[in-house]
Parts: sequence; C-alpha cells; structure tokens
Amino acid sequence: MMKLFESFALCGLLAATSVAPAATLIESIHVHVPFAFSFAGRDFAPGEYYVDENSDGTIYVHGTENGAYAISIPLDATALGSAPRLEFANTGIKAYLMKVEGEGTSRLIPFHSEAKKTASH
Repeated sequence: MMKLFESFALCGLLAATSVAPAATLIESIHVHVPFAFSFAGRDFAPGEYYVDENSDGTIYVHGTENGAYAISIPLDATALGSAPRLEFANTGIKAYLMKVEGEGTSRLIPFHSEAKKTASH
C-alpha cells in the first residue's frame, strides 16, 4: 500500500513540474494611483502598482499590500494613445479601474456598478 502511495506521489510531482503556465505576460505597467480605487471586488489604497496583462485576457493588479485578477474584454486598439494608461470610473462613492491601455492593446474590465467615466491616469 505504501509503495502504491509513493508511485502516485511521484506521478503527481512529475505532472506538476511539466505543466506550463496557461497565460504568458504580454505587458506590465508600473503606475502611481493617487486615490483609492476598487478592482475585481477588492479595495486598493492610493500608491504604486503594477498592472500586468496576460495573453489569456486576465489583468493582474498588485502592489505591496495586495493584488487581484480580473478577466478583461478586448477593445478596438486603433485609436490608442502612445503611453500606457489606466482609466477609472467614479460612482461618487468609489473609483473603479475600468480600462487598461498598453502598447497596442486596450482592455475593458467589467464591474458591477452604475458609474460614469470621470478620470484617467
């Protein structure tokens, strides 16, 4: 019985080391956000953040305190500016990260709130 368990453990270890990551990093943006905001159901304090875009459409926002992932929707990238930027929506109560523009990409991040676009950074 112990030998069978060791065989399964070895197979599991070999399988785990041979699995490639599902998404590869397309771009990473370093940004200072001077106000509190919400992303993927988490609240973030003002500060320095990295925003990573993965090939599978996920956006990862992380700083020194916390991080979160969200699935994004591709947008038409024909009217992009030259510098990467983040766009936020403000409900009057909270700011939400709603859009990430990188070099040649534009991604919309859905959120559940009646909000109007008020600021970009």
